[in-house]
Amino acid sequence: MSYLFSFLITGGMIFLIAGYVPGIDLQNGYISAVVFAVILAIVNLLLGTILRIVTLPLKILTLGLFSFVISIIIVLVADFLFDGITLHGYIPVIALAFTLGVTSFILKLFK
Repeated sequence: MSYLFSFLITGGMIFLIAGYVPGIDLQNGYISAVVFAVILAIVNLLLGTILRIVTLPLKILTLGLFSFVISIIIVLVADFLFDGITLHGYIPVIALAFTLGVTSFILKLFK
């Protein structure tokens, strides 16, 4: 049940950020945002784990700031896999990765 709640909150944040940041186009509105959140979770589970292990020395050197680059890569891969959302340029990708990081942090506080 908590995963469903997490997907709905993350989808809501994606939908909210799409309204404010130009360059994020949702095809079916909130439904596309929730499906994109699910795809983000799957990509993060599969690819994110591998990237975090491989780039551990870089994360240590940058005191964890390289995690943001990994988040950007995950958003780009999820955008490539799902056609319901279109990201134009790097500013929307960076804004989405930052927003999703903050949302994830807040959701972890309440678990």
